[in-house]
Amino acid sequence: MGAGLRLALVAILALVEVTIGALLIVNRSVPLASFVSSILLLLFSALGVLLIGDPVPCGCFGELIEQETDGIFLVRNLLLLFASLFILKRCKEAETASAL
Repeated sequence: MGAGLRLALVAILALVEVTIGALLIVNRSVPLASFVSSILLLLFSALGVLLIGDPVPCGCFGELIEQETDGIFLVRNLLLLFASLFILKRCKEAETASAL
């Protein structure tokens, strides 16, 4: 993959993550943000499973913390996925209750 394409993908991913964070702050957009974050976490976890035999630096926290796609990476992503799905479920339950 070329350096330009890689830089563009990194910038797009950073924008998506910031947008999800902003949507979580705005109360009406929480279900959408939770859904998108769940999808991203599933994708990242699947990628981590594929790379677990050959751990690579994920750059999850930039240069602040060096972390690889290892067991801790997967556990953290799965915990975040469960939290995201819990928020999504609570939002759906609140929508259903308010519709009644």
